[in-house]
Amino acid sequence: MIRALRRARPRPIRRLLVAALVVVGVNASAGSAPGCVAPPERDAQTQDRFFQWAERVRRDLDAAGAEVALIARAGMDLERLGVRYTHAALAWRDHPAGTWAVRQLYFDCTEQRPRLFDQGLTAFLMGGDGVDSGYLLALPLQGEPALALQRFVQDRDRALALLAARYQANARLADEAAQNCNQWVAEVLAATWSGGDGAGRTVAHDWMRAQGWESGAVTLPNRLWLWAAALTRHLGWTGQTESDLASNQMRVTLPEDLARWWRHQWPQASRLEWCLGAGGIGVHQGWARSWPQGCEVEGP
Repeated sequence: MIRALRRARPRPIRRLLVAALVVVGVNASAGSAPGCVAPPERDAQTQDRFFQWAERVRRDLDAAGAEVALIARAGMDLERLGVRYTHAALAWRDHPAGTWAVRQLYFDCTEQRPRLFDQGLTAFLMGGDGVDSGYLLALPLQGEPALALQRFVQDRDRALALLAARYQANARLADEAAQNCNQWVAEVLAATWSGGDGAGRTVAHDWMRAQGWESGAVTLPNRLWLWAAALTRHLGWTGQTESDLASNQMRVTLPEDLARWWRHQWPQASRLEWCLGAGGIGVHQGWARSWPQGCEVEGP
């Protein structure tokens, strides 16, 4: 059943293997990586900044008239490889765990299997590796499409029917063998948009293939990264094509892939991106703008 479990986090491993996690959509707070460690330490003042950030996000989503939003946060600092957002979830305004709380897939380190996990918005924001800063992306949705998505994701049986038995952090879209946190969200979207009856992953995958869904390619610096993935638990080459591997690439389900298909389905959809930096909290709206690396916010 869907229930809140204790939070799980990746354990530290060799830096090369950590770097290889760029291809996995790694989730620092929800345990979407091999192993668990304690969260980053934050003093009371820093925690208060995250509470203020969460409240700003709630206000902006309410002002957008949204009932549901796809949200994604920056986890590990992977900008040097062109990846900012690593972990996506679905949030809705009237979530029983709190206003704009999220439902997400994570890897249960104790039971060694994927699970679904509900989490408050502040805790979700604090799940990134940044001790005192971070980014959040949200795609708000209104009206009947939002309500249909909410009905699907909060339905216990239908949500669990899309949960794979095996977790692979660098899974790609429509991977029949495994799943990562972002791919579960993708399959929820596909099952909802296709009008699926909750029959499971096959229905969602068939619709994805018919619509031409695909993950973006992440280019790795050299083949050592590929071998690191092959030798790291919960990673691997399953689902990757020979041509991509030969080009030092992996196709992995990442939040930007979901955003691309969200916009394809709803061309008029809005895009919000927040940044918590030393100068305060800032927000950009629109598909053409993005916070530069460093999050330089002027004023509170």
